[in-house]
Amino acid sequence: MTSGPMPAELPELLRQHLQAAVDEMEREIRDQVPEYAGDDGGEYAKRVERTVADTVAFFVDSVDHPNADARQLTELYMRLGEEEARQGRSLGALQNAMRVSSQVACRRFIKDAYRLGWSRETLSRLTDSLFMLLARVADAAAQGYARQQGQLATERERRRERLRDLLVAEPPPAPEAIAELAVAAR
Repeated sequence: MTSGPMPAELPELLRQHLQAAVDEMEREIRDQVPEYAGDDGGEYAKRVERTVADTVAFFVDSVDHPNADARQLTELYMRLGEEEARQGRSLGALQNAMRVSSQVACRRFIKDAYRLGWSRETLSRLTDSLFMLLARVADAAAQGYARQQGQLATERERRRERLRDLLVAEPPPAPEAIAELAVAAR
């Protein structure tokens, strides 16, 4: 990867098309990631849109300020990973959404590079920056997912221990209590 600052006008050029990029990414995610297809206009769709908007805005800001603090963004993706684990899903849908968004970004970068006469170096550095950010947020999502999976496994183990203790208790508990705890221990 090459180093040095990006062309000074680049962040402003990207900002001019920020909302259009967010809209296109959101549409592509709904079209290509079945888990995120429903709830058009509902709370889940708004959360996807906010996540895409926050990520794109951070990316453009990081072009202007390469040392921008990504803590808020990585915390967001950690929470997204945790939520996927809580919902009993794999990280596949979230990773697919990130892949789809990065494909949209690359297509837009290439189109703008031709239209605006960007150098190959500028295009290369821009896409390198995109993929570094993608790796960072994917790692954060995986960390959140793993942390939540560990917590869920610990909770499940505690419920199973309570069920075991209940099954050998004297006097025997009511069947309803056993059934309720058995469902929770799955």
